Amino acid sequence: MPRPLLRLLPLVLLCTSAACAAVMQSSPTAAPERVIQHEELVVRGRAQQRQVVERAALSLVANDLQRVARTADSMATAMGGFVESSELRGERGLRMTLRVPAASLGAALDRLGAMGRVTRRTLNRQDVTDQAVDIDARLATLRTLRDRLRAHLSAASAVTDLVAVERELSRVQGEIDVLEARERALDARVALAGIELEVQRPRVLGPLGLILNGVVTLIGKLFVIR
Repeated sequence: MPRPLLRLLPLVLLCTSAACAAVMQSSPTAAPERVIQHEELVVRGRAQQRQVVERAALSLVANDLQRVARTADSMATAMGGFVESSELRGERGLRMTLRVPAASLGAALDRLGAMGRVTRRTLNRQDVTDQAVDIDARLATLRTLRDRLRAHLSAASAVTDLVAVERELSRVQGEIDVLEARERALDARVALAGIELEVQRPRVLGPLGLILNGVVTLIGKLFVIR
């Protein structure tokens, strides 16, 4: 191996380690530059739409819990989503977690709500654009480091040089794998909105319950006319 390359290799490894460590920091000074234009973020010359994670909660009162479960399952599948979890607790009710395309969330809630009496309907939106931008910037830097290490690996001939470069390359590739997994998970959360569905059977009052309910209603009328 040429002597100039031997002298350069330690500096390359030191620079790549320092650069990678700087990328992994989350301080404001290390954050990528963000420019907002028409609801888009421009990152390294590439426009990226705002990323929003949507989650909804829907509570119903319905007589046929099994019918609701079947309908919810088939609806989610037909829309291109799936049932993440489902628990039918006998007389206590039904709990399901559905994932449907974000664009179909409103239609899914309306269809589920039509199967019973809606007692609660909430929607939460979380903007995760900053997370997506951060992952994108860190991946770009790590991939650049990986390419440089591969170039030095192909030029190295001494065993000690090969071992050192391969060790650093393995570390960088591990960080890339972790970030790519986080990127895929975040993309999935953005693409598929979540619905927490809870269904209860209507309460059926017995004779004493009906009497007590009537007494409570009568007492309330004594204090409130309308």
